[in-house]
Amino acid sequence: MTTATLESKPEQQQPQQTKAAPSRSTALAVWDRISDPMDYVAKMGNAIASSHMFGCKNLDQGRVLAMACLTERKSPLALMRTYHIIGGNLSMKSDAMLAAFRQPPVNGTHRILSRTGDKASIELVIGKQKQTFEFTWEEAKNEPYVYTSEANDNKV
Repeated sequence: MTTATLESKPEQQQPQQTKAAPSRSTALAVWDRISDPMDYVAKMGNAIASSHMFGCKNLDQGRVLAMACLTERKSPLALMRTYHIIGGNLSMKSDAMLAAFRQPPVNGTHRILSRTGDKASIELVIGKQKQTFEFTWEEAKNEPYVYTSEANDNKV
């Protein structure tokens, strides 16, 4: 029976190379591959308007939404999670606004004080600063934007 002896050579220590994680993805996003943004806006705007999805009733609204998708670098579905279309305009949804308030760098907190048919009231806190906001039904009745048919027809 033969026994082989393995010589152990001291391993040369190689300095460990640590790759820092890139601060931004190096992968091409779909938005980076659009060679002609205006062509994208025209084609996607037409598709959005033709589908009547996302509250778009005409080609111009579809194109504006497509332009918003391009500038925000979000799909129409992702964009509509954040915005309503009211009166043909993008308006940030209250839940998206509150979520942004609660995230860094603001790190705010909130407490709902009232949410009835007569009044909505919330307390917002950033650090040691507190602010209370409320909106009553009586105030709403005096605002022209609350009951315009155009605003309600386009709300998504």
